[in-house]
Amino acid sequence: MQGKVFGLTPVQLSDKMITGFLQTGIKGENTLFTAPVEKDGSFKIEQLYYFDTIRISYQINGDKNKRLTEMASFSFKNNLLPSPPADQQAFSFLNYAPQPPKAIALKSMEQSTLYQEILNQQKVKVLETVSVTSSKKSVTEKLDEEYTSGLFTSPNARIFSIEDDPTAIAAMSVLDYLRGRVAGLQISTSGPEGGSVSRRGSNTSLFLNEMNSDVQMIQSTPMTDVAMIKVFDPPFFGAFGGGAGGAIAVYTRKGRSIRTDAKGLNTATIQGYSALKEYYSPDYSTEASPLPDYRTTLYWNPFLLFNPQNKRITIPFYNNDSGKRWRVIIEGINELGQLTREEKIFE
Repeated sequence: MQGKVFGLTPVQLSDKMITGFLQTGIKGENTLFTAPVEKDGSFKIEQLYYFDTIRISYQINGDKNKRLTEMASFSFKNNLLPSPPADQQAFSFLNYAPQPPKAIALKSMEQSTLYQEILNQQKVKVLETVSVTSSKKSVTEKLDEEYTSGLFTSPNARIFSIEDDPTAIAAMSVLDYLRGRVAGLQISTSGPEGGSVSRRGSNTSLFLNEMNSDVQMIQSTPMTDVAMIKVFDPPFFGAFGGGAGGAIAVYTRKGRSIRTDAKGLNTATIQGYSALKEYYSPDYSTEASPLPDYRTTLYWNPFLLFNPQNKRITIPFYNNDSGKRWRVIIEGINELGQLTREEKIFE
């Protein structure tokens, strides 16, 4: 991946670095990165391979008050080859026949027809259509499953997803955030013990990550560290003494859920490689096929890597029941974007 910083002078870019987080995958795994910036504003992140998309949260390292980051504009791009124009045939500059030899094409059609006839002769019973329905879990339901355990999984509660509430960042503390949000919950933040919380005339039990806590500890937990708050209606049996005043359970963010798009960090989304699809090849060493094997494509692999230390790869595959000639096609690309293609027929 590479990019460029615009709008800053070479003096302003001197000894500067781009730093931030890379977020890849559906699990949102974050990786810290740094990349030195050249005097012309260009920078590069080496040895970065990813699929689908990647989210970047970034800033100029050591930029006091984000002054330079706000002055500049940033451009990110992957190192993939651009698609050919629509009016040009893809790879038309390569010197090879795009269609297979006529004899091999006819043989492939004949084998495909024979295989289809065998399938049609099998006794197949078509079942009636079965409709499967499901309901999508909400954000709070997912949080509840991820963070809670034991008696804290009780549904007799109200859940607040702090990560998805833009107003939460303005709250001074957890109790300030809850003030006025839960009917009957009385909150006081003054007193010798830092305040009190009650409901229906009884003290409300407080928990931090499902451990007994007190007002001072809850109030000292920054809202930026809080992922979820769960307020249990009375009685809460997981509390000492029966929990006549219910309970408040505060959960801090886990490592992977820490948000990297916090205020002050710019973000960008970059397209990566297309996700790989697995090509099924039978393994006759562990299973026997009840039907004759008339496959026309015996092996396909979209991700073979070579380097100066690894110049030879063994490709194991099983032949079909009629193949006597094999057409092998190898296509590839190197790190400079140069294409290669080899095609041979073996007998």
